[in-house]
Amino acid sequence: MLCGVKHFTRPFIDLVVSRWVSMDGNQHNATLLLKVKGTVSGLAVDWIHQLLYWTGVESGSINVSLLDGSIQRQLITGLDKPSAVAVDPLRGFLFWAQCGSFPKIESAGLDGRDTVALVTSSIRCPVALSVDMPRQLLYWADQRSISRVNFKGRDRKTVVESNGYLDRPFGLAVFEGFVYWSEEVTRSICRANKHNGSQLQILLTNVASPGGVVVIQPVLQPDGSSVCGRPGTACHHGCVVDLLSESPEFSCVFPDTEQNSHETPSIAVRASRLSDPTFTGVLSLISKIQFPGSNKVCL
Repeated sequence: MLCGVKHFTRPFIDLVVSRWVSMDGNQHNATLLLKVKGTVSGLAVDWIHQLLYWTGVESGSINVSLLDGSIQRQLITGLDKPSAVAVDPLRGFLFWAQCGSFPKIESAGLDGRDTVALVTSSIRCPVALSVDMPRQLLYWADQRSISRVNFKGRDRKTVVESNGYLDRPFGLAVFEGFVYWSEEVTRSICRANKHNGSQLQILLTNVASPGGVVVIQPVLQPDGSSVCGRPGTACHHGCVVDLLSESPEFSCVFPDTEQNSHETPSIAVRASRLSDPTFTGVLSLISKIQFPGSNKVCL
């Protein structure tokens, strides 16, 4: 069983660049996904609806485009230094964090509607988010700590506290029983038990510019019915996503009354795994490491 761990560079200006790798470990040439104005500090992939979300720090927005980088638009505006974004496309939740005057973590549907505040107190600067989909938990990295809440903002718990490798965390990922994070001061990639912070391991040191961390493994991108943008719905046959309307529109497709996508500027999508070659990676490959005591190769 192969898995992938990638980490991407610090916030960057003007470009979002992709290098994708197959699950067999083969690298492919870097591909320009899209050009953006300003600083990008977070990326998230919706492999079900084939969408890419990212933060716009200067614009104070969460933005969205099709996964090939086309038809990009602002989705949520008026944010104060948005710092991270994460998505659970199977349940239809979009999460984001802000590091401005009033730091907080919020959620909404994939269409940006129905905003809910999840964390508003005892939070300094949440720099990274990661979703534990099987347990329906949202993890975040703050100054010298990693914490979690459920998708309703309840059952808050700090799982990793300052241990010499959390002074300035940047990236965060959850996989199986561990949380993984990158740390700028020690220039390292670390992991620890996701429930209590035990079993601390330093996986990689002397990283030139540690950034975001993403685990690429098929079980983390499961197939499922499209929720078509909103929690609590299900489209078993497919979903039409229209990013060019006044507000993003998600519409179910039915076999006997399938919408004619040629009449509207939209795209019909069906459940797809990120492990498909087209969608395998959106972040830059840095190096290969080996999980201690495991046969999982990390990319």
